[in-house]
Amino acid sequence: MPLPLVVADGQYFNKSEESSAPKEPIYEFSPWEFGTYDNSIYGSAPLQFLGSRFVNGVVPANETYGVDIAAQLRKLIPEISSQNAALGEVLSNAAEEYLGALSSTNSTVNGPAAYGPSPFYQYNKDSPPFAQDTRLTVVDGGEDGQNIPLNPLIQRKRNVDVIFAVDSGSDVAANWPNGTTMIATYERTLAGFANDTSSPDANTFVNLGLNSHPTFFGCNSSNLTAPAPLIVYLPNHPVTYMSNLALNESSSTPPGTTPSS
Repeated sequence: MPLPLVVADGQYFNKSEESSAPKEPIYEFSPWEFGTYDNSIYGSAPLQFLGSRFVNGVVPANETYGVDIAAQLRKLIPEISSQNAALGEVLSNAAEEYLGALSSTNSTVNGPAAYGPSPFYQYNKDSPPFAQDTRLTVVDGGEDGQNIPLNPLIQRKRNVDVIFAVDSGSDVAANWPNGTTMIATYERTLAGFANDTSSPDANTFVNLGLNSHPTFFGCNSSNLTAPAPLIVYLPNHPVTYMSNLALNESSSTPPGTTPSS
């Protein structure tokens, strides 16, 4: 059975109007917990306690727990389209029925999602500012340019062997990928956040045609400073039809057919 890992970007609370920076944490939601491997926090909280009051990683005995987090996850939907209102409407409508069935709260919150209380308050105190903040600001996982959520899979402790990375990004005007997401993840790992295979710059990526066919990254171990997964990169490319649909298009016409009037 597939294991879903939902990725979200962290932000410093006083910089919630800015894009996420590489040094800010990447969080992950699993079926059991919410947290991050980044050194700024390096901790996780069980989902049943997300929304409860934590102090230094401990929930008081008389604290309420079992808070439904589906509504909080819904807050991240508008963030994927912070500069595209049409896309935000499409995604919100698509997720409305599913998330509405999961949550008794159907309120829409625009902008970054501020979780309160933070499960990491006074936890790992040597890594400010998150240990001092009672709230946790979280945005869509693609805000930092990493549209392929590789971060959970390249963590050293997970020992993943192979990753199939499908890139449907719209990095250029014609809505095709140019490797931006692979480059963004690699540049972040240079700060020691995880182990990743090396990636060329965007111009080299395109000039070598790496964005037009499957490419294996990590075959040459001499380019690695530590063991890292083999990444099979699968970019969106017009093999049989023009698949470069804009993200805010909710429908399309199959190749060889005529749109109905």
